[in-house]
Amino acid sequence: FEKDNGQMRYAELTGEALFEVAKDPDRPFVIQCRDVSIKVLGTSFSLRSSQDSVVVKVLTGKVSVTSTFDNKTAQLEPFQELV
Repeated sequence: FEKDNGQMRYAELTGEALFEVAKDPDRPFVIQCRDVSIKVLGTSFSLRSSQDSVVVKVLTGKVSVTSTFDNKTAQLEPFQELV
């Protein structure tokens, strides 16, 4: 599921995907995956969800990952991974 309301690009993911997001500071891209929200401005990263975990691996750029469960946020840079 993906939508673009002109101010934000938004998608929901179940499963696994590789994203290459075009840089657009005026329209951040937000992906909801289980209990995790990923916000990017321009980057490439992989995202994999299973029944009990979410794995984010950054290839280029920076990604902000927020847990909707406890509202904790982590910033990831190239070659970093968060489980």
